[in-house]
Amino acid sequence: MKNKLKKIILSIALVFAVAIGSFVGLVSGVISLSYAEYKPTSVPSKPYDFSDNTGWSKNAISNNPLKEAFSTSAVSQKLADLEVAYRPSTNYKGEELNENETSLVMIAKNAPVSVKMDKVENDEYVYEKDGEGNYVYVQEDGKDKVYSETERENDSEYKQDYVLIDNSNNQYHKRIRVQEDKNTYFSYKTSASLSLSSNCYYVVTAFVWTKGAVATVTIGDRDNEISASATEVSAEGSWKEIWLFFETSASSSMSAYITLYYGSKDKIVKSSSAETEANGIVIFDHIDVQKISKTEYNKQTIAGEHKENVVFATGSARKDYTLDVSLVGDFENDPTIYGTKYGETGYDETLANTQYQYYVPKFADDKATDRLNDRQLASYQDAYSKLTAPSRVLEKDEFKTTDAENNEITFDTFRENNHALKLENKSEKYDLGLLSPRFTIKQFAYYRLSVWTKSNDANAEAVVKLLSYIQTGNSNGANYTDGALQIASQTVTAFTKDNDITNNWTEVVFYIQGNPYRDTTLQIALLAGKESTVYFDEMRLEAITSATFSNASSSTKIDLGSSTITVENGITNGSFNDITVSDVERIEDVEKPYAPASWTKLDKNDSNVISGVISTTDSAFDSVKAKIGNVSTNPMTLTETIGSTPVYLPRTNILTIYSESKKTYGYKSSSFSLSSGSVYEITFYTFADKSNFEGTIYTNLLFSDENISEVKEEVVLGNGGQWTKHTVVVRTGASSRSLTLQIGVKDAKGTMYFRDFGYKKYEEKTVNDEKVSVDKQFVNKISTNGTLELQKTNNLTFIDFYGNSAVMHSSDKVADKDYFESLFYKKETIKENEKVQGELGVVETNSNVTLSTDPSLVLSSSFMKRESSVTDFALLLYNKAAGETKISPVSSSSLSSSSYYQITFYVKTANIEEAKGLTAKMSAISVEFTNINTGSLDDENNKYTKFTVLVKTGSSSISNFEIVFSLGTKGNEVSGVALVSDIDITKFANEDEYNKVLETVDKNDPNTIVKDFSSSNDKDDDADKSADSLTLATFFLVFSSILLVVAIVIALVAISIKKLPKSKTVVGTNNANVSKDKTTDTTSKDGFV
Repeated sequence: MKNKLKKIILSIALVFAVAIGSFVGLVSGVISLSYAEYKPTSVPSKPYDFSDNTGWSKNAISNNPLKEAFSTSAVSQKLADLEVAYRPSTNYKGEELNENETSLVMIAKNAPVSVKMDKVENDEYVYEKDGEGNYVYVQEDGKDKVYSETERENDSEYKQDYVLIDNSNNQYHKRIRVQEDKNTYFSYKTSASLSLSSNCYYVVTAFVWTKGAVATVTIGDRDNEISASATEVSAEGSWKEIWLFFETSASSSMSAYITLYYGSKDKIVKSSSAETEANGIVIFDHIDVQKISKTEYNKQTIAGEHKENVVFATGSARKDYTLDVSLVGDFENDPTIYGTKYGETGYDETLANTQYQYYVPKFADDKATDRLNDRQLASYQDAYSKLTAPSRVLEKDEFKTTDAENNEITFDTFRENNHALKLENKSEKYDLGLLSPRFTIKQFAYYRLSVWTKSNDANAEAVVKLLSYIQTGNSNGANYTDGALQIASQTVTAFTKDNDITNNWTEVVFYIQGNPYRDTTLQIALLAGKESTVYFDEMRLEAITSATFSNASSSTKIDLGSSTITVENGITNGSFNDITVSDVERIEDVEKPYAPASWTKLDKNDSNVISGVISTTDSAFDSVKAKIGNVSTNPMTLTETIGSTPVYLPRTNILTIYSESKKTYGYKSSSFSLSSGSVYEITFYTFADKSNFEGTIYTNLLFSDENISEVKEEVVLGNGGQWTKHTVVVRTGASSRSLTLQIGVKDAKGTMYFRDFGYKKYEEKTVNDEKVSVDKQFVNKISTNGTLELQKTNNLTFIDFYGNSAVMHSSDKVADKDYFESLFYKKETIKENEKVQGELGVVETNSNVTLSTDPSLVLSSSFMKRESSVTDFALLLYNKAAGETKISPVSSSSLSSSSYYQITFYVKTANIEEAKGLTAKMSAISVEFTNINTGSLDDENNKYTKFTVLVKTGSSSISNFEIVFSLGTKGNEVSGVALVSDIDITKFANEDEYNKVLETVDKNDPNTIVKDFSSSNDKDDDADKSADSLTLATFFLVFSSILLVVAIVIALVAISIKKLPKSKTVVGTNNANVSKDKTTDTTSKDGFV
């Protein structure tokens, strides 16, 4: 027993020793990490030393003489093998060359500085034109040469230059491409990218040797659109070292490439040189990329070293806005502080907003709803007795530490002798500090605003707020102090000890979206939290992309065009208040018109079209009108008549499309959802400047990528122009509907505009004490605008997912046909019988329709019209010869559970042989009407026949409900005509209404079917009871099994205890009954020991 006890004690001691050793190692690791010295880190696994020919790819302008001139260039060239005149005497280290020394070498021998190239604009070749703007063609015998189709096909490289001759049999003229002088370039680029982190700093180091040439190093993205360069470096017979410092985007990482140029990326000789040929050599060696601190980036040092005789260059992927001088964003000068606080006597808000002032809020919280009363204001003002006067201090005096050898270390993070703003707050109740002067935020612009904070106190908090007063319709005055106040706020811990690369400064970042209508102002509040001493420095305002703003956390964003001042009516960016900024550019550098956010250009757009969002304020419109046809009229300066009153239009934003010649161009919106069982009005406005516009303006509504509604305007040249309001009324039926808009111009030239896309939802209303449902309102609307003439006059279009599918048709008749294209019902492809499918269309029933001239077949208005029809439209199925035409809707519906429906439609046929006819099939409810044949064309008794289905659903809804019509079937082909009118699905309000209709049904009427799915409910109940019983049985089975397992475990434990050795009586002290001295207890405890 003693031996066993010894073994146990030894084991415990061993485990304890191992644990202590591990713990000490962990602690020492943490301590060494906390005090680790900053060191630059290399990004590639090793520097590029060009020991082999891999890892770099050659890039040059496409020109054979240039390629030949650089043919002896190589990624890995033995320097000892170079001609003596082009051979360095040492390697890049200054050591004598050995025979195996290799470097990247670019040698130019009579390389052309420029070459003739085809001119390209907007990714298209430019062709020669005469004085009247007509293309100039290749000549033969003084005439435009004529080419055959075969000649065109064989000239594959220039195939796009050929133009089909009008009214010819595949004969062509060939256009002549414009030639221009293009500077040549030659370079090597890394084959694989380097991953650079966002908001970080890097340095590219390289050694270069030149003779009769200059060299350039760049680091940038794949296309060098974001890059930094050390340009046109001349070493001329000696090695020079290049340090290229680079700052990455604040918001996105970067796949970076290094490019080495002979000359520069613009020219193979010096930009100032007039040489026409290049002869010389450029040698590169030992290239590295290191991640460094912001301090090193600012000071241009590496590991604290600043070398002489090094070529320095700096670049950034960021675009800064210049901060107003009064902000003193780097705090290298004392900020001017306005002494009187808000709410105190003598406070001048206009003057205060041009300087820093003590922050006193006007509202109880950041929601800016409840203003502080006088007592609360006085309390806040008095609290500033506990704020030590804000001061500008040296960072090196405030923050000191020691290294491992106890040497003092000081910091100058952002610049030499770096200063910061110090705020010392002893208040236990309020966050106190300074509110900045107002600075401008540009219309439409996206910004990133950052400021750095730091503290020596582990519990210190820094609070940063952004405040902006947004002008509304009720605002007055230049300061907009009565406008809507927007506030964004962040509270951060100002203390950290783990961020050596920033010297433990913490960055606080906000993302800002400018107001869509005008420039606005913003203020930043820099506050020390309760009982905190904090420092602020390095305020920065920079440009970002719209995607960066969208992807930012909501807690860091402030939208100066928020819903408090703008109204979006359901369709995302339907008012064109948001723009897309794809590249990091200051707003003044972003090309106008602006790209509309949430709208995408169509794939089949023509080129050379100017389009996008424009502001209609006078200055903004004047700045862009030269690009959109030099139009003289700002369309938003016109008045709009509401009733009989002319109303001036607000200067909102609009979408413009302009082309100098006839083009087709358009946009697609993001999808929007309309809820089930509802009626909506989608509205928008169009304007064509008739002084220069002619062509078609269109707006289509798409459902599941199918066009279900067309709105078209045909515009001819004239004078002036006016805004036209268009309305599309949509009844969604039993399912919600996701729709998309397509808008644009077709075969049009000149200037036009769109504005204010939105929708409103119908609500049940009361008229003369009678409730009018939304469905009734829809039927009233469509019945009072049932003719094509009325719909065109009132600019109305209808979409009905519940029925009346004939109202969904093309705006123009099908080519060479006397009917419109059906947009809701489509023909199904029947492969076995595809060639004998008939025709599908929508006919206007109040005018005659000619279906065939040989033989003659005309459907008269009197034949097609149904007196009580809601509209003057009907679906047409026509098989000229015996065949099979099957049509189905582009969308199905759902019938809700425990509900009551009536489904009706009307059919009229003509010229169908006896015992054959139209079939109407509803697979979801197992209903089919077959061989519908109402009579002949000249039969006066041939009337529309009504078909009715009454449906009572059960506990489950019925999905995928649709009515499919077939004129003829496989093996039973049919010729003739069928008209389908007034398809309607009505949902009864309750069972009583349903039963009233059910009581009128003639059970012997073959055209009426009753379907009752509620009888399955009993089976469902039985199934539920069975399921409940099964669940109960399962519970008892599992519970009893658990009890059995527990009993077995208890038994095994009892047996084990019984087998243990029994205690023996020992003479002496019973240690079990003696308390341990806690001071000598060596039991291991969690935590430090």
